Amino acid sequence: FRSQTSSIIERTKSALFVHLWNEIYRRSGVDKTLRPAPGSFLRLMADRHPVEGWRDDAELADGEPQPPNWR
Repeated sequence: FRSQTSSIIERTKSALFVHLWNEIYRRSGVDKTLRPAPGSFLRLMADRHPVEGWRDDAELADGEPQPPNWR
């Protein structure tokens, strides 16, 4: 995921908004109470637009965020 961050930033730099499809996260088993992994696009957005209520940080393995359980 971290390796895709710069590409996502480039593709969305002129976007007025980014639509995150809740159903994709739900079906993939993403725990939305965890703050996104450091270095990810979602973490950059979470840091830029802070909110309270995160339970913890998303887990990392070998320095890379764990991908969701895509089906």
